[in-house]
Amino acid sequence: MTPAGALPRPAAQRRVPLWLVLGFIGTVAGTLVGLTLDPPLVAMVVPLVGVGAWAVLKIHLKYTASFLLFSSLLFEGLQTTLEHKWASPLMPLARLMLINLNAITGIGPLRLPMIDMLVVVLALAAVVKRRDPTFVSQTPGVRPLNAALLVSALTVIGLDVLGGVQGGNMNESLWQMRHSLLFPLRALILIRAFDGTDRELKNLVRLIIVAGVLKAMVGIFYVYTWIKPYGREIEFTTSHTDTLLFVPLLAIFFNMLVERVRGRMLVEGLIWVPIVTYGMILNDRRLAYVCLGVAVIITMLMSPPTAFKRLLMRGAVISAPFVPPYLLIGWGSDSGIFFGAKLLKSLVVGDPDQGAQPDYRDLENANVLFTWFTHGKVIPWGFGHEMKQFFPLPDISSAMPTWLYHPHNQYLWLLTIGGPVGFTLIMLPQLVTIYLFARTYRVATDFWVRVWCLTGIAIVAAFFNQVFGDMGTLSWTPSWMAALCAALASKLAVRTGAWPKPPPKPARL
Repeated sequence: MTPAGALPRPAAQRRVPLWLVLGFIGTVAGTLVGLTLDPPLVAMVVPLVGVGAWAVLKIHLKYTASFLLFSSLLFEGLQTTLEHKWASPLMPLARLMLINLNAITGIGPLRLPMIDMLVVVLALAAVVKRRDPTFVSQTPGVRPLNAALLVSALTVIGLDVLGGVQGGNMNESLWQMRHSLLFPLRALILIRAFDGTDRELKNLVRLIIVAGVLKAMVGIFYVYTWIKPYGREIEFTTSHTDTLLFVPLLAIFFNMLVERVRGRMLVEGLIWVPIVTYGMILNDRRLAYVCLGVAVIITMLMSPPTAFKRLLMRGAVISAPFVPPYLLIGWGSDSGIFFGAKLLKSLVVGDPDQGAQPDYRDLENANVLFTWFTHGKVIPWGFGHEMKQFFPLPDISSAMPTWLYHPHNQYLWLLTIGGPVGFTLIMLPQLVTIYLFARTYRVATDFWVRVWCLTGIAIVAAFFNQVFGDMGTLSWTPSWMAALCAALASKLAVRTGAWPKPPPKPARL
């Protein structure tokens, strides 16, 4: 209380933070400078960047990281026109996120797309605000996985320097190493974003389902409005890397059935599973069926004998005598009923469109091995080099000018660039991820944890298949899905007790 006769104390005035004053001054100055440039629309970038920076620092990392994950899954492949010059309705948004900003703004140094630039910004914010529980997760993770991510990033940087010393093209090395270098940062922000709770696990499933359904519907719309009515042919609908979108979704649903069959689950699955399945079929990637088969095998080997699994095993035993006749009859048939036989034949024999000619991928793999034998036997060759041709291949530089720098089999190409040691160190986080998921599955009792453990191993296996078969280290979707698996493996291992919690840090005096 104020003593009698004393004047009331004036209310304390709130001071404006210095960072806010500097930010306001910088925004105004940048906008004025931008108005003098050509075009003056560049001035709009400054306040937008300011608002974006404020949002990045104020919104919890789980929401911004989920947005980047969703954007990579939905937009990849749609940032350019597809075959027969068809532009997706999502193309403007896809270009905004995935096309290099210098192509949009005209500012030369901005040689990264917005999604990758935001990854760098979020990673820095996660480090700066690592002790803020309103911004990042405070749930501990597995420290050896963090070390593996650091080793992977340092290995990529070292191989890039080594390649430059040995005459590599530094401009092309940027494209060869970009996703391998950004993968640890993507994993870092996802580790700092999520706690691994059941609610988060279910929300992640919903997020991936929405992305998969939308992507499948884009492909279906493309085929039935632009391809079939005009009798055209296409190699794929949306993207080669959608294997890492469609297959994980189907694997999630299969693993849910194996772990526990529920009526509501079946009803919900009837809504989205057919759409995703048909989207995968129209996308027409043989690798997708291989990845799906591997996912089923992983689950059947690791899961206990549940009711659904016993039902599948009985069905497999009953149908086994009919498989050899089906393959023998369907091997040379063009009937749609023998789709499975034709698919297996294409995997064993090769691309049927090449006739009696050697398969293109086999010749390319032989050239990659020849390059490894001649240039990387002792000292790794490093990034920035192109494949040497022992067997001449058709020149496709008119469609892809730098095709010699990017063989399809990135598994063999990384062995050529980094040797066995460099390759192992780059892929070390994926190996740790598989180990943590397998270790967690043995002790987990929670339904969603067990489903994600099985699915996570299947996703990493699909990642390696994509790397081996179709430029998996040059795309957003495989990298983001593998990063998500690394983050969940880290948090779920500690949550279930499969990995001991790190000791608490001593309190500061």
